[in-house]
This record gives sequence, C-alpha cells and structure tokens, in this order.
Amino acid sequence: MKFLHLHDYKKTMVSPMRRVEPVAPIDEDLKLVQPFLKEMGLTSEGFLELEKSYEYESGDEKFRHSLLWSNSLQAHFVVIKDCVSGKLHGYTCQDIEAQYKPCKLISPFLEDDYAADAELIDELLDLLDRKPEDRNAFAVMESGGCYIQTARDEDGFVLEYQAVAKEFHFVVPEKLAVDDVKKAFHSFNEGDDKWSYCLEWEHLEL
Repeated sequence: MKFLHLHDYKKTMVSPMRRVEPVAPIDEDLKLVQPFLKEMGLTSEGFLELEKSYEYESGDEKFRHSLLWSNSLQAHFVVIKDCVSGKLHGYTCQDIEAQYKPCKLISPFLEDDYAADAELIDELLDLLDRKPEDRNAFAVMESGGCYIQTARDEDGFVLEYQAVAKEFHFVVPEKLAVDDVKKAFHSFNEGDDKWSYCLEWEHLEL
C-alpha cells in the first residue's frame, strides 16, 4: 500500500508553491480512501467533519489536501488527491495539535532526552552518519505520540514515521543520504508537513 508518493524530495523542497482555497465535499474524499479505511478497520462514519481543504501547485503538478477529523482515531486524517487525474495520491494520519508541541530528541548517543533544535539535529545525524556499523546508530524525534525515526546502516539511512497508533507506521523504501534525513527531521521539528509529502512512503505492518 502506498502512503505518499508525490514529488522528487530535493526538487520539492526548493520549488515554489502557490496555494488556493477550494471547497471540497467530504464524501468525495472519503470515497477515495474507503479501501484503506476498511483494511485498517475504520469506517467513514467515524469521520465527523472536513476542517480544511486546500490546493497547491508545485511545478506543473497540482494537488489537493483535505484535512478530516476522525472521532474514532481522535486525530486528523489527511487525504491527498491529484487534481488533474482526480485519483488518490496518498493519505496520512496526524495528530495536528502535536505538531505545535516541542519535539524530544532521543538517541543512545545522548545522555538524556533533549528538546530538539536545528543544531542538535544536525550534530546527531552527522554523528550517526559516521557510524554505519554501529547498531546503536539511531535517533527518534517524538511529539505528542507521533514520531519520526532513523537508523544508519551500511547502505544509508532508514527513515520511518508513526502517527497516533501502530496501524499508521510508515517507511521510506529507499535508503536516504544524511542531508535528506536532516531535511525531514527539521521539517517535522518545525511543525510543517513537507516531510510527509516530499518523500515516498509505504505502509509498514508491525
């Protein structure tokens, strides 16, 4: 099952985006994700309202994000649609309020859990990058029950994300370079959502 598969990561991070505000019916967006909701044991009746919907353009592509509140999950479900084809492009579940809470950075190379900041993130990930054979070469950044985590191996960095519950655990299938992981960690820490749609993610059953 594909999670989010939008643009090339490096290209998107520097591409200008133009945002417009449309009106989108909730039923239309929920129909797109019915197969995935069923697979995860969820029903459309558990979604109470459409809180926000917007379109954005990046290059020649146009996408729509619809933010739905799920009562059963007590979290937000984000549906991403290709505006040209009308097809589902991806989805995610996020604790939106948690994005505005301070992130904690956790790693065996830190003496304690620390409040994440840009300098510490870069120093820690650079340290992990120098230890491809160390089983403890991993880092977790957590906020409000959601977390993004990475581990270094001989081929590069593995990047994973979990939102709200283990049913929403995802992994980037390709190994990443340290600079790409830094961008994802900085984005998560700053409370924006570029980390979620600038990479290809796949659902991972735990």
